[in-house]
Parts: sequence; structure tokens; C-alpha cells
Amino acid sequence: MRVQAITTESDWQRLEPDWDALVERSASATVFLTWEWLRPWWRHFARRGDELAILAAREGDTLVGLAPLYRSRVAASHRLGSLRRLGAIGDRSGDSEYLDFAIEPGREAHVLPAFLDAIERDERGWDLLHFHLMPAASPNLEPLRRFAAGRGWLVESRSVPCLAIRLPGDWEQYLATLQPRFRSKLRSLDRKFAADSGAAFEMCTDVAALPERLESLFALHQRRWRTAGKPGAFADAARRGFYGEMGAAFLRRGWLRFWSLRLGGRFVAHEFSFEHLGHVYFLQQAYDIACSDQNVGTALKAHVIRQSIGSGARVYDFLAGAAPYKQRWGAASGECVQLTLGRPAARARLHLGLRRLAERARERGRALTPAPLLRLKRGTQEWLRRRRVRPEGQGDPE
Repeated sequence: MRVQAITTESDWQRLEPDWDALVERSASATVFLTWEWLRPWWRHFARRGDELAILAAREGDTLVGLAPLYRSRVAASHRLGSLRRLGAIGDRSGDSEYLDFAIEPGREAHVLPAFLDAIERDERGWDLLHFHLMPAASPNLEPLRRFAAGRGWLVESRSVPCLAIRLPGDWEQYLATLQPRFRSKLRSLDRKFAADSGAAFEMCTDVAALPERLESLFALHQRRWRTAGKPGAFADAARRGFYGEMGAAFLRRGWLRFWSLRLGGRFVAHEFSFEHLGHVYFLQQAYDIACSDQNVGTALKAHVIRQSIGSGARVYDFLAGAAPYKQRWGAASGECVQLTLGRPAARARLHLGLRRLAERARERGRALTPAPLLRLKRGTQEWLRRRRVRPEGQGDPE
């Protein structure tokens, strides 16, 4: 087996014919590792000074392993300059999750040590190696920890909840899993919009129609969050460009599930999701705050979940975070891991040590704050939020 370091765009391009096939064979198969996600992400989010550091493992002519990494610099916790960081492509923008290595099933025990050997020998050097929201069930996680510890590397990990619905075989079975009041609400909304001749649920199926639909998503999203005193995710031109390029690539592959609700001929809600290998990933949504009292966002999400069940999808994934609204939809908690490996050198050791101390101090501060004061603070924040934006009840995040 040989491991090749990919550091140029042209060398990366040569991997395209084999990339998705290996990802989909691997135990790490997720849409966030596909060519159609990572290439647009790099084009729109790579910063000046970032460098590709992809590793490709081959046995003969067969691609058996991919480590989609890049090199950057991050500020040190001790404020003494910066550290050299290797991270998973896609990890910095807040859009990508479940980042991992893609390895031929059964070859992990051979490919992972070869990747770590290549990283350790890299003449450009590194201080930190970070994996963003790696699934706790990944077959690569525990071997990575074990191999890294065996080499004397520093190992730091933090658990993050990731919630998803395990979809049953039909809509009525799904409704039966929900709390009675919420189940009744969804049925009432279904009847209401089915009886409204001006209401239409539409999925974007035409690449030519995608830009206009995206502009509506961006506008509704920004209006809502600016009203709430926040900048909104789509204030960033890089993210808007990424959605356009990635969305078109997903649409051509048949993965995009960009659903919208029209009322009276105009868009009032959007959900930007995708389905890959029977797994639906919910990435973003927006709704017209002028229609909040009609629960348009809730009605649209119910429609998307119903259509996902009808298409045979097995999972509807809300991704990272444990916001209460996700549980109302029947999502169960899973686990992802923020994994950071560090070279056993003073700079990395001090950086990780100070980061741990800061986190413990925050936890201690929360533990020492009287419960009534915490409740007052949260209640005040919620009151202010409701004063700015009249929510639909989902509590859905940006």
C-alpha cells in the first residue's frame, strides 16, 4: 500500500472518478464527505494561507483510503503566536458535520496507521490535528485515539449531541410516536393547507430555477434574523456562493431536497435538505415572519418528513445540537465527537491545557450560579427574543 500526499488542486481533481465510490462503500459514508460537498466548500471557504493536505491510500490501482485534510494556522490559547493545524476539509464554516476518513471496509487497521505515519513524517510540520464532529460510531474513532496515544500524541475529545429521527414505514406510524398535542397540530395544519387552493408545496427539480429559489431562501432567512438583532447566516457571500454551487451539484446527482411552500403565488417558507443513501440531512430553513401565525415553517417540515418517509428514507437528521424543538419532532439523541490530537511539544501541550482550564472555569461558573438566577437570565433572553421575532413554536435555530 502506498500513501500519496495531495497538495494541489490539479492532483485533487484526478481523484474525482474514484472519490464518491469509496466514500459510499466506506463505513463513514455521509454526504459531507462527497466530492460534490467538499470541492465547492474549498472553493468558497478556503482562506489565504490554507493549503491542501489530502492523503490518498492505494493498493495497486485501487483507492482504499482518503483523508480529506487541509493545513491552516490558528491562534494559540497562550496568545504566543499561532499553531499549525491540520483539519478536515469542511470543518470551519459551521455547515459540515460527520467529518471523517473514508476507508475501504475491513482495511481500517492498515490504512489508519499509514495515514498517521504520513502525517508524522510531513516535513511541513504540524501542532494540532482536528476532526470536526466525527460520529461516535465511526470505526476510525477509537483506533485513532489508540494509535495517537501509542505515539505519545496528546488526545483531547469532547462529546456533542446529534439528533435524528429514525423514520418508520409510513406517516401514521410516525405521527403515533409524537406527543398528542403536537400530533394534533400537524394533522390540523395538514387539513388547513390541503384545503387552501392557494397553497402549494414544491420541490426544486430544475437547476435553472435554483438561483431564484435560493435568493428567496436567503432573503427570508436574513429578514428574520436581522429582525432578531442577529447578522444571519447568509450575510456571508461565501456561504451564498457555496449553497449555489453545492446545491446545483446535488440537484444533478438527485440528492437535493429543496422544498418550498407557496401561498398566494409567493414563497413563504423553505427547507434546504438533501437525501443521500437513505439518509435525509436537514441543513437550513427560512420562513416569512409575516406568516408566523400560520405556522408555515412547521407545515413545511411536516411535509418534508412525510415525503422522506414516502421515498423510503430511513433517517431524518437534524445534525448537531440538542435544541428542544428537535425532540418535539421525535428526534433521538446520538453522539459526535470533537477530536483533537496534538504533537507532544510544549506549544501544543500549553494550548490544549489552557483550553481545558478555560472550559472547566466556565463549567464551574455555571455550577456556582444559583439556579433562580440562571432561570431569570434565560427567561429574560427568551422574552427579548420573542419581543423581536414572533416565533412559530419550533424554536428552530438559524
